Amino acid sequence: MFKYGINDFRNRSTAIRNESKKLKLRQNSSKMECLFRLLPFIIGDKIPIENEFWKLYIIDQILDFVLSPKLTNNDSIQLKLLIEEHHYLYKDLFPNLSLNKKHHNLVHYPYAILESNRF
Repeated sequence: MFKYGINDFRNRSTAIRNESKKLKLRQNSSKMECLFRLLPFIIGDKIPIENEFWKLYIIDQILDFVLSPKLTNNDSIQLKLLIEEHHYLYKDLFPNLSLNKKHHNLVHYPYAILESNRF
């Protein structure tokens, strides 16, 4: 029912299926990025702001930084803090899960931004 804009229409997400009591998000990367970016507009008004899982999602403004064409040194500091907050909350909400390699790789992004800004 969500009205996708002209730039996102081709990447709108496919149906999310509930197979054997486990949600299946079968999306290609462009559809997943579109869903992730637009989810607050699609369902954000239906989720209480104090919901800890929603807070984890909202912290993921990290994607905005990672996909940005240009970042400043101040952006890298803010990104570092967001990543730390994300990892802390993730471990708090999912104590039985380990951070995966993608989570670890995020830790290096702020330094890479600072290094790339030196040139």
